[in-house]
Amino acid sequence: MSFSLDDKVKIALKLNELGVDYIEGGWPFSNPKDLSFFKAIKEYPLDSKIAAFGSTRRKGVEAKNDENLNSIVSTEAEAAVIFGKSWTLHVREVIKVDEEET
Repeated sequence: MSFSLDDKVKIALKLNELGVDYIEGGWPFSNPKDLSFFKAIKEYPLDSKIAAFGSTRRKGVEAKNDENLNSIVSTEAEAAVIFGKSWTLHVREVIKVDEEET
């Protein structure tokens, strides 16, 4: 499902009104509209904390140089929701790193 920026802000405001503690605002690295959401939502006073979504660093890239991680930081969100592949099959076959690098 894809929402417009305006829809995302309206949903976040309604979730805040309902008392939701954390609102995940999207993946700023993968979607420019999600990055825009983090800028737009700062205009509203919220009790909810806004969280940015993303993944762990890429293979062979130090965390401080990872564009995805830096995009999360750039949102100035109060929280981050970070996923990482941890199943050894994914580590070996999808990310293609040895288990030590994970």
